[in-house]
Formats: sequence, C-alpha cells, structure tokens
Amino acid sequence: MFKILITDRFAVSAVERLRTTEGIDVTQIEPSEIHIFDVSPFDAFLIRSRTIVDEKLINKAKSLKLVITSTSGFDHINVAYCKSKKILACYTPEANAQSAAELAWGLVLACSRKLISANEMIKNANWDRHHVVGHELYKKTLGIIGLGRVGQRVAKIANAFNMHVLANDPYVGDEAFSLAGAHRAGWEEVLRSSDIVTLHVPLTKETKGFINSSTLDCLNHGAILINTSRGQVMNEQAVVEFLKSGRVSAVGLDVFEKEPLPKTSALIELPNVVLTPHIGANTIEAFERGSHAAVDKVLAFLQGKSVEDNLCQR
Repeated sequence: MFKILITDRFAVSAVERLRTTEGIDVTQIEPSEIHIFDVSPFDAFLIRSRTIVDEKLINKAKSLKLVITSTSGFDHINVAYCKSKKILACYTPEANAQSAAELAWGLVLACSRKLISANEMIKNANWDRHHVVGHELYKKTLGIIGLGRVGQRVAKIANAFNMHVLANDPYVGDEAFSLAGAHRAGWEEVLRSSDIVTLHVPLTKETKGFINSSTLDCLNHGAILINTSRGQVMNEQAVVEFLKSGRVSAVGLDVFEKEPLPKTSALIELPNVVLTPHIGANTIEAFERGSHAAVDKVLAFLQGKSVEDNLCQR
C-alpha cells in the first residue's frame, strides 16, 4: 500500500482520484499538525506552501520517497536534502501562472489609476476627482524581472495595452522573449528605463534581497514597483524610504518579507501602496489545476513514468 499524507487543502475531486486508485491510502491533516503527527509510515507528501519540508521533517519520514507541492514556489522544501536522501521533490509551476499574472495586472492598474483611493473617496461621499489623477499604460514601458511562466503571461498582456516590454532573465532563451513580445535587457537597463517594474522570480540565493537601496537607486524616477513573486526578494525598508522620497511613485505588493504582514509595517500607512495578502494563486481555477497536477505526478511516479517539474534536476 502506497501511503500518501496530504497536509493542506486539496480539491475534493483530486483527492477522490487518489482514494479510488487501487493500492493508495490517503490521510489528510492540517499544516499545523505536521510536526506532532507520525509521518514515518508515509511514502509521499502532498503539500502547499504552509508545510515546511526541512531536514528535521525529512529525517522523521523514514519511508518518504516523494514530495509534491501544489504551488509554483518551492522555497518551503529543502530540495538539496531531499536529493541527498533520494527523495523526488516536484512542484506545479503551471498551476497558478495565469492567476498570478492577472493579479500582477490588477496591482498595476490599482497603482497607476489610484483605484483604492478612488474607491475610498466615493464611499466617503467625496467626489473630488482631482486627487485621483492617474496615468495611462498606453506606450509606457513595462520592465519584467524574471521571464518565466508568469513573466511571459504578464508580457503578453502588456502587448494588449500597446506597451513596450523590457525583460531580464538569463535563464530563458531568445525564442521565449520573442513569443512574449519582450526585448532582452540587463537588469540595470530594465530598472532605469521602465515606467513600471514587476518582479516574477523564485526566491534563491541570487534573488534574495535583489530590490534594495542600491538597485532602487537605478530605478527610473517615479516608477511603479510590483511584486507578486516572493517577499524576501525585496528589502521593504528600502522600498518605504524610496516611496517617501518620491523616487518610487507607487508600489503594489502581494508578498512580504514576513507573512502575515506585521501591523506595525510602515507599508500599511503609506497612501501610495496597494497590498494584498499573498493571493496570487488564490483562485478556484488555480487551486483545482494545482491539485490535479499534483495527483498526475503521483500517478506517473507509481506507474514508473518520468515525473515532470522535478526540482532535484534544477
């Protein structure tokens, strides 16, 4: 019997696919229970980002062979340690790409047209429209850091607004740039030349703290900054300082250095900041897609087939 531990919400229809497959036994718990639960008998973990698969947990899971996160991010998994233990670790990068791209554009529009302030004004019976004068996107330059699955979708939407798109991603080939309608540029040129900069990178040693005082100093004066990737890619204190000085005109954030965002965060008090609580993947479609993609990987593993999106091969 192949024992699977699901440690978070999964689509009912996806879980049912596992439960009705001969030779599979499924147990489902809450993420908070993982460290008090006996994980030793389980062959596979199906998780989301609230479950931290670290060295300590892996050592407890004596029978573990497979870890699949139903998310596009994977910084909650110690992939190197999984690899050393011959445990296959996978993710589902396609699952929420469209949802994340659409949210990025929601933040862009909210910032460029001051939609949050406008909403608050009218609810307070204030019709003074002169306080919410925004900018068109037409003919502006969008800068994308990270032209992966999400970044490419963001670029294609920018083309519909008739924007000029610059992008930086040393790991993506020229064909992907061409298909996305993006022009390849160094990150300094992207920051210096763009009216709006949006981040779509994983959290790695290379990207951690990428947006800081030094990189922000390269940013086009008055640019809008969007982050729907990972909070630790950005130094929030540096961003606050540049917002207060006017060097950055507005910021739209779905992710934060510490989550939930502390009530004392200076970001909360600033009027030119739009905040959402890490909802890039929080759509019905992405949830269903990610759940079923994870199940597909489990079944491929059991059938001895090659399992896509293998993190141990990155």
